[in-house]
Amino acid sequence: MAGDVGLDQIEVFYRGAAAGTFRMEAGVAEACAADVQTLIDALKDQQRAGRVDVFGAFGGFESAKQMQAGFEAKLQHLGGFLDEYIAAAELLRQSFLVASGSIEAVELGNVATLIGMADPYASVNGVSGL
Repeated sequence: MAGDVGLDQIEVFYRGAAAGTFRMEAGVAEACAADVQTLIDALKDQQRAGRVDVFGAFGGFESAKQMQAGFEAKLQHLGGFLDEYIAAAELLRQSFLVASGSIEAVELGNVATLIGMADPYASVNGVSGL
């Protein structure tokens, strides 16, 4: 993982919600899920901003090309971290909804199956069995 996005703790939270050992009032959980969705939207905006070509003005000197390559590598690293952060935030958002009973964990699995994902969280740090 590129950075610690708290996935281990979020998975424990999700499993507790799915098992019914952790519950939240619907209104509180939905407000939390909405806040997390705001975070997800902001992170996706950052992803889109990172895909814009901002490196065209470095010039043709060798030192400029080296600087450009360094900054491009940092941007790719940031992109990987944002992917992980978004996936973790999505799992957190779903955890809130499952904890409130607004959505069943089984429903999330069914949606993942319908869109062709064998494991809805396989892309998140290789973790399965949620």
